Amino acid sequence: MKGHQPNFFIIGAPKCGTTSMSVYLSSHPDIIISDPKEPHYFSDDINNGGIRDMKVYLDCFSSDDKKVNAIGEASTLYLYSKVAVPNILKFNKDVRFIVMLRNPKEVAYSYHQLALKMFGETETDFQIAWDLLNDRELGKHVPASCPDNKLICYGNISKFGEQIQQLLSIVDHKKVYF
Repeated sequence: MKGHQPNFFIIGAPKCGTTSMSVYLSSHPDIIISDPKEPHYFSDDINNGGIRDMKVYLDCFSSDDKKVNAIGEASTLYLYSKVAVPNILKFNKDVRFIVMLRNPKEVAYSYHQLALKMFGETETDFQIAWDLLNDRELGKHVPASCPDNKLICYGNISKFGEQIQQLLSIVDHKKVYF
């Protein structure tokens, strides 16, 4: 069977255990996790190479098992994105969310290490990269190989209070699990 529609999303921040959670859940025979784990379809305000075609997106949820009733994905930037959750709710208003978090300082530092490998970050000193936040929000001091300045604004990525407030302002609290 191809093209299942997801009915839950793991939307925790990067470097917060979303991969582990998706692996644990995918080991259950009645659960499908997307392949790839992070299609980033709904965060179209952040350019990070996400899937942008609905058919391709739905093909991420293929299974031959007709008993499957929990279908999910784990795109970590959905919590950070300004549009992902509203886009998800337009897609399916009955979805549920699993939010994975950890200490924001640890997330920012760990995510910086990831950005050095994945998003073209060139500033190896975390403190200097952190201090570039205001300039990078304005598009200054963004490495040429970085696909989107939002990907290297470490202070914003780890503002969980604001992100959770945005989430809970539009999603029924009974559909959100921390």
